[in-house]
Amino acid sequence: FNGRSMRPGLPALVAAFVLGLGAGWLALPAAPDAPPCLSAKPVTAVGRVASVDPRPGRRVALVLDETRLSGQDGVDTPLSGRLAVAFDHPDFTPVAGDLLAVTGRIRPTAGFANPGTTDFAFLRRLEGIFFRAYAKGGRGDLTRLAASDNPLALLRQTLRDRVAAALAP
Repeated sequence: FNGRSMRPGLPALVAAFVLGLGAGWLALPAAPDAPPCLSAKPVTAVGRVASVDPRPGRRVALVLDETRLSGQDGVDTPLSGRLAVAFDHPDFTPVAGDLLAVTGRIRPTAGFANPGTTDFAFLRRLEGIFFRAYAKGGRGDLTRLAASDNPLALLRQTLRDRVAAALAP
């Protein structure tokens, strides 16, 4: 029995690396071009809430699907991919399935160029999120156009509200 016959050679390792790199590149969603109406402000985006993630400091992170743009020459323009919305000091708590309108600047996702830290733009790209927006409660940046009809999402939000009310000082 020869121990050398069990180890792959350098060419096999290089081939495996190249194949893995190629498969990863093919699986990565292509970043779409931003519609021209995004350069003007404000733009209104209408989309259905895919996820709601409460954050510390009275913030909510939302992800919208099936987003369409309107306002400032973006009349009924579909937005490629998903839209991430940071909602500070919300007037209401969105629920998965709600139809929301977000008014403000919509920008492509981008991260800070900090070597050695997490590349959030890359992580968002893996999730199919290519654009982001910011909304603040009390300004009318975010409005609910239609409430969710998902009973589980509504039950979850009701339970969350009751726990938060019970824990509030």
